[in-house]
Amino acid sequence: MGSVGGGRSRQVSQSHGSHASSSSLRWRRKNSDLVCFCELKTVIKKPGTRENPDRLFYACPRYRKGSHCNYFRWAEDDEYEGLEHLGEVKTDAQMESDAALLNHNISWRMMTLEAEVKALRMQLYFGLIVVIVIFMIMCMFFSGK
Repeated sequence: MGSVGGGRSRQVSQSHGSHASSSSLRWRRKNSDLVCFCELKTVIKKPGTRENPDRLFYACPRYRKGSHCNYFRWAEDDEYEGLEHLGEVKTDAQMESDAALLNHNISWRMMTLEAEVKALRMQLYFGLIVVIVIFMIMCMFFSGK
């Protein structure tokens, strides 16, 4: 199977700390040169299907978000050796669930902030009315002398 988007481009990443050794060398995919047909940097996705539950692929960042260029390329298994510390790759359903939760949290926070602004506005109006009433009383008191 030919690879869309060019051949393999690799770089060596080495730790330069006091514990540097040959075991700290690892091959890593240089993802900065992988672009889709829209000229956008590709994203890594996990299909979440029974046939390929843990296999990663590169896709257009607009995939499942409207118009996209249908860019697709399987990621090779050895491209991500030694990069397990970067975290778990999530399926689209998990990402959508996370996005829905974040949207809910943001909506709740917006509502609480709007209520707080409304309460502060009421306090400001009340304080302004108190100042005006005191000013009027003082004007009446000093004008009567």
